[in-house]
Amino acid sequence: MKGNHGEGIGLKPYILLIILILATFSYTNILIVRTIRSHYYQILDKQSAQYAESYAHSMSKAAQAAEVINELLEDKLLSATKTIALYEREIAEAALAELADSLDLDDIYYYNETGEIVNSNKGHYLGWQAYPGHPVHDFLTSDAALLVEDIRADTESGELNKYAYIKLNGGFVQIGIKAARVDPLLQAFHPEQLLLEIAAGKPVEAVCYLDSDFVIRASSNPELIGTRINAEEKVSRALLAEQIYSSIYNLEGRDVYQVYIPVPTTGAETGTLVIAQSLEETERLATGAARLGTTALIIVFAALLYTLYLTYRKKKDLLNIAYFHSLTKLPNRRYLENVLKADLAEQSSEKKALLLIHCRNLGTINHVHGFHYGDKIIREIAKKLQDRFKASHALFHFSANRFALYVRDYQTREELAELAAEIITALDGVLYPRGLEQQITTRVGIVVIQGSYADPGEIFTHASLALVYAQGEGSTYNFFSPDMQTKLLRENLIARELAVFLAAPPADSKLLHLEYQPIVDLKTERITAFEALARMHSPQLGSVFPLEFIGIAERQQLIVPLGAWVLETAARFLKKLHSQGHGDIEVSVNVSALELFQRGFPERVQNIVEKHNISPKMLQLEITESVMFHNFEDINQILGRLRDLGIKIALDDFGTGYSSFSRLGELNVDVIKIDKHFVDKITAKDSHKQVFAELIAMSHKLDLEVVAEGVEKQEQREYLKAHRCDLMQGYLFSRPLKEEAALNMLEESGVSA
Repeated sequence: MKGNHGEGIGLKPYILLIILILATFSYTNILIVRTIRSHYYQILDKQSAQYAESYAHSMSKAAQAAEVINELLEDKLLSATKTIALYEREIAEAALAELADSLDLDDIYYYNETGEIVNSNKGHYLGWQAYPGHPVHDFLTSDAALLVEDIRADTESGELNKYAYIKLNGGFVQIGIKAARVDPLLQAFHPEQLLLEIAAGKPVEAVCYLDSDFVIRASSNPELIGTRINAEEKVSRALLAEQIYSSIYNLEGRDVYQVYIPVPTTGAETGTLVIAQSLEETERLATGAARLGTTALIIVFAALLYTLYLTYRKKKDLLNIAYFHSLTKLPNRRYLENVLKADLAEQSSEKKALLLIHCRNLGTINHVHGFHYGDKIIREIAKKLQDRFKASHALFHFSANRFALYVRDYQTREELAELAAEIITALDGVLYPRGLEQQITTRVGIVVIQGSYADPGEIFTHASLALVYAQGEGSTYNFFSPDMQTKLLRENLIARELAVFLAAPPADSKLLHLEYQPIVDLKTERITAFEALARMHSPQLGSVFPLEFIGIAERQQLIVPLGAWVLETAARFLKKLHSQGHGDIEVSVNVSALELFQRGFPERVQNIVEKHNISPKMLQLEITESVMFHNFEDINQILGRLRDLGIKIALDDFGTGYSSFSRLGELNVDVIKIDKHFVDKITAKDSHKQVFAELIAMSHKLDLEVVAEGVEKQEQREYLKAHRCDLMQGYLFSRPLKEEAALNMLEESGVSA
């Protein structure tokens, strides 16, 4: 089948939407991970800034502490020098040792005017001469009378000392206190100690303090002190602008987060604190948060996908409901309509045709065998058609009991006729094994789709018309022709007139009336019964043949009210017969299968009998042999109830193919009416005469009365009489008569047939 014509759901929009959602999901996930990492990096920046602030504060305190201690040392040295000046004349080794102990000094050296050590508290360096460039020589040659130096290394011992000098008459004195004595006080404020405290107990890999030349002046790792760092240009620009700069740096195979923070120290000098923090904990937290966020996004994404899936399934289900038959899963009428619209719009030269397949009486199968069985038959019919034709043609389930075969690129009408015959044969394969071939009849209506069609609805109408006329003409298939529309208008007019009449039958209407054909006893040659036959005379169309208007009544669901009117009218005629002294004359009325299957039909017949006060024994109901196709047991039960009321039952058209004598004995009937088809063969010189004679004999053995229908020749009557047929009916004796003519004939009942 070419194209979907909108009957399927395209996956492309859903795939694009899923890709869009997946891209959004991925981008959102990446964004969340980056945001989480950025958040933790900001935390590291803040921590580093706090460390730097703490370090700067500690360095400031250290400077203040060192300044205070230095001032105390200077005060002590000044005080000591002044005290020593009081002992200027007692500068001897023993006196110097006592002074050193009493003044808590480590060294006292007495120099002569030339700068030579002539005495010391420990007797060290006696005779040592100060040389130019030495701090001692610088004091000697200066104009200062008193000097306190900063802590420096002793040029001879290398030890750190803080020295003070005072000039005396004939020389000067140098006193000193070892720096090691104040180290414990300054150790807590030492830069390395401060950096170690920053690194202790924290996820800090290393802390360094850089001077303005990017030389490490202090570090938690002493081995790095004195090392110059080659800072990148962007780091330098950030630090010059007194901004924090951070980056991820690989340290010994591990990623660390390195932060450069400008740190003001003493005076106008600004150094840089570099803090390298481990990313293990940060990565663990960031990964955990990212996983949590990813999990949440996955849940949302899964929910969206599930929602999309439900939407897709719902749309697919709705489209299946709209475009596919629920029972057979075949494309339905709407699907076919879209296919035809698309093909008609193309206006191609390709030959196309539609074959509408109607399986008649499927509804009866449902009523008799149940809907489950009826559905099973429909599915098997659909499968049979699919197996046979789907590979070459497009098959549709058009309606409950109709299928459609859309044919493209055929060559001739004969090819379509052969295809219709194939369809009938294929369906026989379903019906024959179940004995349904007589109950379900298959017809095919064929429409050749030419350029004049613009609307699929018109094609469907014409296909239905072809079906109607195929059924009416007894053919298995029929091609649509324009004159069918004229016939349709005629049928609609007849159906409308029947419907109006039967809705409220007027007493004086001439539209419908009954005629009565006499049934004659072959022995006495007298009338024993009349068969009531409906006749129609349309005001617009004139006389309408019974086969036509009865067929229309069946198709238009008017057969039940029509049958009720016939029975009611025949009962009135029977009442009139009895009232005029013809109480031994029966009236026979034809009853359709639909009437028999109407709930309470026997009761309605009983009501009519009682209403008109007629003898039920004089009322005879005729059923056609084909009625038994529907359901033998159910029909036989209904017939039994009617016989229990006293009503006679006649089996009409006997011999047309269903009944057998083996079942006939079980059937609740009183009369057999042999079909005209057999009567016509009496005059033929073949074996049919013998068959007819045996048919009469077998019926008598079953205690059944035999009526021969359609007797038109004297030879036929003689044969029937010779073979003991009970009754005859036909044009040889009389055509159907209007009511008044029938009564007049009875008045002349002494006239022989």
